[in-house]
Order: sequence, then structure tokens, then C-alpha cells
Amino acid sequence: MLRCDKLNKDTRRFLLQLIGKTIGEVLNGRGVAGPMRRTYYSFAMKMWGIICHGGGQEEINNVIKYYQDKYHADSNILMIIVDRLM
Repeated sequence: MLRCDKLNKDTRRFLLQLIGKTIGEVLNGRGVAGPMRRTYYSFAMKMWGIICHGGGQEEINNVIKYYQDKYHADSNILMIIVDRLM
């Protein structure tokens, strides 16, 4: 299991850039534009934190539900993001 607290600064920066690029590709491929892009980037960072700190499936599911309910995020896009991050 990857632990974020064990990564050096340069590795962390590289991974965050890679995540940003990956999420951008997902959003571009799905035609997501405007303010919703920030919502999905925020979701990706939240998921990354959960994954890095060993969070379980229940925690992931709760965050997915939260973003669906609060921000009306597309569940398919959220799942693609989760899949790409894992």
C-alpha cells in the first residue's frame, strides 16, 4: 500500500502533476468544461488522500455519494477517476 507520508517532496509533486494530467484527460474525453472541472479535480485529490492513507471502500463510497448529492457530479466520471487513481 502506498503511503503519502513516506514519499519525498519531488515524488509527491510528480504524482500530483500526473494525477492532474490524468484527470484532465478524463474530463476532456467526457466533455466536462467550466466550474465542474474544479469539482472533479477536488474529488480526485480527496480520493488520492483516502487511497494514500489506506482508506477503505466504505470511505470511498461515502465520498462518491457526497459528490453526487452535493455537487451533482456524474457517477460514471467519479468511478472513472477512482479507477484511474487505483
